[in-house]
Amino acid sequence: MEEIQDIQQQPQETQQKEEQSVQKQTIKMIKRKLQLKALIYQINPNYKQIKQNIQKVESALMKYNKNDKIDIFMLPEMALTGYTFKDRDDIRDYCEESGKGKQFTFFSKIATKLGCYVFAGFPEIEIVNGQENFYNSAYLIDRDGKLIITYRKKHLFETDKTWAQEGSEFGAVYLKTREGKQFKAGLGICMDINPYEFQDSSKFEFSDFCKEQDVDVVLFLSAWNDHEPDNLDDSSIDGSLNYWLWRMRTMQNKKQELNYHKSWAFICCDRTGVEDKLDNKEKTHYLGCSCVIKVNPTQLVYCLDKKNEGVLVADISLE
Repeated sequence: MEEIQDIQQQPQETQQKEEQSVQKQTIKMIKRKLQLKALIYQINPNYKQIKQNIQKVESALMKYNKNDKIDIFMLPEMALTGYTFKDRDDIRDYCEESGKGKQFTFFSKIATKLGCYVFAGFPEIEIVNGQENFYNSAYLIDRDGKLIITYRKKHLFETDKTWAQEGSEFGAVYLKTREGKQFKAGLGICMDINPYEFQDSSKFEFSDFCKEQDVDVVLFLSAWNDHEPDNLDDSSIDGSLNYWLWRMRTMQNKKQELNYHKSWAFICCDRTGVEDKLDNKEKTHYLGCSCVIKVNPTQLVYCLDKKNEGVLVADISLE
């Protein structure tokens, strides 16, 4: 990534000048030691085949257990169902009430098997006084397999709008490392990182929320569209990762601009593969590029490629 390389390779004189300018500002960088281990599965889900996708995840995780000391395992947006649905009738059979369906049961088993938190996307149905509400949601499950929160995507992409309602707010929760050290995680799903309805690119609602919540880690699930599916070189990957970072710009420290008082991590689990669009005439290609990026200063820890399924294991040290 060009932006990451530029930051890492600054001359010592430039770094000293920036440090001097930072010292003059009112925001002060804090020092702390926070170590996390993330496990991410970039899946190409079989469309509408929950059972097959469960088997696929089980196979990918076969060699992992509690001895690997994982803190957080992530699967992407709508990980076991596929993403594109025509309407509520089309998706209803693949939805579940929060904490009650086969998807939750499976994610809970992963949490207890690995002894880690699980953050994974699913389509949710809520029935209130006989009325059905639908959400593009994600489970956050604790190390004992118990539900912490069901997060509902707040900013909807056009494909969501055929069946889903907006969530009420972005999410942030306190979690603990295996050593018992508390940290705060911001929760987001795909379009959440973009401005609402793409109306005003000068607005950074999700980034502002995470900054206000003083988060240490951003957990980001996605089914991100790849608009350059035939471009497999580094420039395509760089462009995507730098776009996500740009959308979190209010938490990034730049030259002579200190916006956030500590280092933090952006952890993204995206899907890969291809699905038919709603009109069945074209295909939607998904980006992949699941990644872990440390910010302030910016450093790419690891990134998967665009086309292939894969498992990413990353040790993250924030100081």
